[in-house]
Amino acid sequence: MSKQESKLEDYFTWYLEELEAAGYVTEWTPQPRSYLLADKATYVWEKQLKTKIKQVEAMIPELSEHIYTPDFEIVWAKKARDVFHTNLYSGKKALVDCPFISDFEIKPLEDVSLIEIKPPKDRYNMIRVFGLNQRWMWQRHGIYVQKVVPDWLFKDSFVPERYLFCDVRTSQRRTIHYPVRSLEQYQGRFAQ
Repeated sequence: MSKQESKLEDYFTWYLEELEAAGYVTEWTPQPRSYLLADKATYVWEKQLKTKIKQVEAMIPELSEHIYTPDFEIVWAKKARDVFHTNLYSGKKALVDCPFISDFEIKPLEDVSLIEIKPPKDRYNMIRVFGLNQRWMWQRHGIYVQKVVPDWLFKDSFVPERYLFCDVRTSQRRTIHYPVRSLEQYQGRFAQ
């Protein structure tokens, strides 16, 4: 993981901590369980022993198993529905109105989101790699994993209080190039 990605995950952690304190998130887990996306590729060949021929299975080195681990798993509280998340199966309009998409395929009877944190600009082509993992997760497990760019999320919903200050010099305010909204201001949109 690059230094930039770990910073972005820190920022997202601050966001989740505020949601949890406000009662919108019941629990969240960084680096939750891993999912097998592709089995290792093997072939069988015949090895001649002294008195018989033995079938031997070997792995193709470049085609080992492919395992994917999302960055975060979020379990949503009931009051978060249609404020912070909408279930994947609730229709196109609802998916546009909330910042997160939840899926009850992950944990039955609970609204859960799997999240992959990505930067706004992709220097190492990792967004393309995530796109493949995202498709594989859906095809193999029927689970949706959502890509989240923290800056875009903060702009569209709210900015965590800790993010308002610089990482190293926490007494200095961070320069933010979009209107800053607090969690309380964001909640006010739904109070009417």
